[in-house]
Amino acid sequence: MIWSSLLFADAPDFMCDVFGFERQIVVSSADDPAVIEHSQLRWPEGGIVQVSTVGRPGNVFADRPNGVGSLYMVTADPQAVWERCLTAGVEVVQELMEPDHSPGTTVFSVREPDGNLFSFGIYAGEA
Repeated sequence: MIWSSLLFADAPDFMCDVFGFERQIVVSSADDPAVIEHSQLRWPEGGIVQVSTVGRPGNVFADRPNGVGSLYMVTADPQAVWERCLTAGVEVVQELMEPDHSPGTTVFSVREPDGNLFSFGIYAGEA
């Protein structure tokens, strides 16, 4: 199993409200409830991403540039995620399309407000 970790200025609401991740655990700082120290967000079709607040003092993992992450999510219904992204006004970096490497599938990519890139598609790799 691999867990990815992303940094946000305002995490994890966007990923749940727009993309459709589900909150499993969200741990706020005791000093500032707006600062997320740790989270586990579950992709409904499988997988976990850990999302936390960028620039947390004394945390080497939070001492990285914000908005430089990139994830690809496999979904059986990219059209539904696409529509939620358009409704939310997310920046589209690649329109919904059929990739050359996987005819008959669809994929699209967006940049969320903190700058991280997300791609959603049917392609799940070669078996």
